[in-house]
Amino acid sequence: MAATDSLLGYAIEPDPDPLTVSTAKDPVNGRLNITVSPGNSGPTYCQKVTVRILIGADASALTENRAQLTSSVDASNWTPRPKFSEGTWEVFEFVPDRPVQVTEGAVTLIVSQIEVNKTVGEAGIEIIEETSPTNGSFTPKTTEAQVTKFPAEFVFRNLRPTKVMVANGEKAVLKWDGSTDAAYMMFWDSNSQDVAKVRECPPNH
Repeated sequence: MAATDSLLGYAIEPDPDPLTVSTAKDPVNGRLNITVSPGNSGPTYCQKVTVRILIGADASALTENRAQLTSSVDASNWTPRPKFSEGTWEVFEFVPDRPVQVTEGAVTLIVSQIEVNKTVGEAGIEIIEETSPTNGSFTPKTTEAQVTKFPAEFVFRNLRPTKVMVANGEKAVLKWDGSTDAAYMMFWDSNSQDVAKVRECPPNH
């Protein structure tokens, strides 16, 4: 995600994960769970969060079918407003009963009934918060994000350690199953490793 001055943080989890593209014989319906959390700027009050989904058939759009999209929220003190169209975007607004201080994991915004289009790529969404550090003078701040649409045949599953418990100082070895024609990167701390050609990391340990 690319954020400029946003005060909140967002974890976007597709379901199913990974989200694969539709085919003529197998349309894929998914959802996005967007969990809102405090950022790094201290206490933050929020009076609205808007989620914008790009509509179209190409790689940068998530779905062609805007009509069936729906929204919900998992917190009783928040309400999803009726969606509306704005050019190539479908817009979803989520509002608390009154401006609220955001705490960790306080609310998850949900956009569902997403019939994923047929083009692999990074689909753009926008999250616009109306926030304030002081519960006054709320201003809009935009976070741009991408949702990856994988090939229909893509598989990534069974990520697991070879041993459930390891001794202090011992290396943990991870294994997984995945498509052979995909790129994989593993990240930890400030390190990264290309693991496209292996299904075990660290390899040969």
